[in-house]
Amino acid sequence: MDGSDKLKCARGGGIGGGGVGHSVDRLSALPDDLLHAVLSRLKARQVVRTCVLSTRWRDLWRSVPCLRIDQREFHTAAAGNGTLVERQSFNNFAHILLHRHDVALLEEFRLHEDPGPGYGYGYGYGRFHADSWVRHGISQDETWPCRLERLHLNNVSLDSYFARHISSRCPALEDMRLKNCCYLLTEVTKITSSSLKKLVIVGFHVVREDASFRLILEAPALASLRLAGHSSNNYSDVMSLTTVTSMPSLVDASICLTTVREFNYSNEDNGRIEMQLSLLNELFNVTSLHLSRFGVMFLVLGGDAGLFLPEFKNLKMLSLAECDISDDFLTLKHFLRNSPNLEKLTLRCLPLFFAEVQVSIGINTSILFKAVRYVDYVPAKKNVDYVLDFSSYDL
Repeated sequence: MDGSDKLKCARGGGIGGGGVGHSVDRLSALPDDLLHAVLSRLKARQVVRTCVLSTRWRDLWRSVPCLRIDQREFHTAAAGNGTLVERQSFNNFAHILLHRHDVALLEEFRLHEDPGPGYGYGYGYGRFHADSWVRHGISQDETWPCRLERLHLNNVSLDSYFARHISSRCPALEDMRLKNCCYLLTEVTKITSSSLKKLVIVGFHVVREDASFRLILEAPALASLRLAGHSSNNYSDVMSLTTVTSMPSLVDASICLTTVREFNYSNEDNGRIEMQLSLLNELFNVTSLHLSRFGVMFLVLGGDAGLFLPEFKNLKMLSLAECDISDDFLTLKHFLRNSPNLEKLTLRCLPLFFAEVQVSIGINTSILFKAVRYVDYVPAKKNVDYVLDFSSYDL
């Protein structure tokens, strides 16, 4: 039974419905709010197709509060993914949809583009239109307040006006997720939002190798933050491009750098360490913290004894994945000392790290487990649940 048959059954006609002449359209009798809730769970192309069901359905799609525009709906098995015809069809559909939909009623807007040619540089076919689609989805009519609460974008090129529109046109925005997006930016970008509670930025790119992207957040209500970089060209980690400030409500943070890097005392490395410490200072209030591929973060730089790890008074769960905690666990020791309420520590170790420890203390994993407990160093931490996680690596 295909989708059209299911809709016929729901309306009381077609298969098992006693024929079209005797059908009862029970589905169309439902109130608009309930039908909108159903349509909001469908992708945009499916939603628009419901306009042929009956006169009652003809214009329902125009006021649906959630739009999920997905280029994958236009893939065909015969033509393969990402053909010129498919892309043109998708572009035409998205353009017409957004200009005929009452975007002032949107509460959730999702846009998923295929990476396509030039992925990572913003030159994929159709990407020239995506930024205008996003602006239209945010709603440019200042006479109507924007209701948008959730904004999820995948593989989309964002122009220099994106942050400005988020700050000025989205007073209700709570959840923003940007995955593998490309930024046509060459200067500091500032996003100010008093409503934003969750922010996810994964695998972002800059257009040129020499371009700089510095993101400044002022989000007093932000409770959850996830930043994950993407290894590309000279761009080595998230922190070289990102500055985060003003997040007093943050309770859950995950920061994943792009590569494992060994630090020494060079000026370049000191600058990177200072940047990592600066970010950690902004995360002092979190209860859950995940760090991936961080370098040695407890170093006295330039004789300044104040550049240490902050105190995490509320931290209960700490996860360190592929982090350089130094040969003698010095960084780990200071993390424990600065986290008086820590309940669970998870170490996800590199094979190289594990091999080095094997040489120094023996091959028995239980010995390694005891080695990182630091009961002697931090007596108050005896009730902490220490977990060594090697599940993601082939040892």
